[in-house]
Amino acid sequence: MTTDHHEGAASADDVLELERIAALGWPGLETKVVDGWLLRAGGGWTGRANAALPLRDAGDDLDAVLRRVARWYRTRDLPPLVQVPLPACTSLRDRLVDRGWVDRWGAVVLTAAIDDVLERTQSRPDLPPVTFGDAPDLAWLDAYHYLGGSLPEVAVDVLRAGAPCFLSVAEGGETISICRIAVTDGWLGITAVEVAQAHRRRGLATNLLVAALGHARAGGATRVYVQTTDDNEATLTLYCRAGFTRHHHYRYHGPPPDVGGGRARSAAHEQAQHVPEQQRQAREQLHRRRDRAVRRVGVQHLAGVVEDGPTRVGDHRHAEPRAQLEPEQDRRHDRDERDDGAPLQEGAEDR
Repeated sequence: MTTDHHEGAASADDVLELERIAALGWPGLETKVVDGWLLRAGGGWTGRANAALPLRDAGDDLDAVLRRVARWYRTRDLPPLVQVPLPACTSLRDRLVDRGWVDRWGAVVLTAAIDDVLERTQSRPDLPPVTFGDAPDLAWLDAYHYLGGSLPEVAVDVLRAGAPCFLSVAEGGETISICRIAVTDGWLGITAVEVAQAHRRRGLATNLLVAALGHARAGGATRVYVQTTDDNEATLTLYCRAGFTRHHHYRYHGPPPDVGGGRARSAAHEQAQHVPEQQRQAREQLHRRRDRAVRRVGVQHLAGVVEDGPTRVGDHRHAEPRAQLEPEQDRRHDRDERDDGAPLQEGAEDR
């Protein structure tokens, strides 16, 4: 089957507005608006949680803005990264390239009206039920293989930021499919979709989609978005069949290799290469953290681990979504490449 993945006719304002809304659904752990650019930091995990989003044209001040962006990320020991929504920010992309900034990777954004998708897509009563939770339990975390690798310790905090809900399907004592959803300003964002290898092609991803849409519609959402890569034909086909169309795409641009210092340069390289040893160490670190949690609170979710210490974005998951981001307001939380999921065959990726 040939699926049409061509971009729709979204205006530049529509593209930037949807990116603002998506940023509220996956905000990272710290944000600040500088000269109309939303800066986000999340311990280096995922692109969207650790990239600057240009919600306003910098005009003649671009060089000054880029210096401020680079300085903000360097103070957090992170590589500067700019998420460039396209075609809304084509001029910015060209100006970044002229300054030596490098296109690292990107994603496409698909959207749909929730009612339209529900009319075309039905749940499967023969499949196990979908369960909902406001925190990822141990089984959910074990089922999630971000970009095919393991989760760093900071991933739990990043996942819980943005008032999300976590969906899962279990069968025979095993969690076999999962996703994360967040509703902001009437939009449902679906991320972190994964179906266990042995259980693909059973319709589990579609069942998750229907459950997520029904849950969000009951809460007032009317539209839905997902992000994936251009080469993920299985995911594109799944969502296009359900009624999604391509809204826009975005690319991440980073400075030349000689910009940024020490760990920032190595972090950018490791994110691009997905170093296996780094993944192994991160997995071991996460398991050690889980072991401590189990000893402290028994076999429950990681709420005790995540909520210990200073206030985090995720601690406000029952609050109303923020309607807008206020200029120069700095939201700081527990501080210390590629954005948002794994190659899923049936699901959405977190880019």
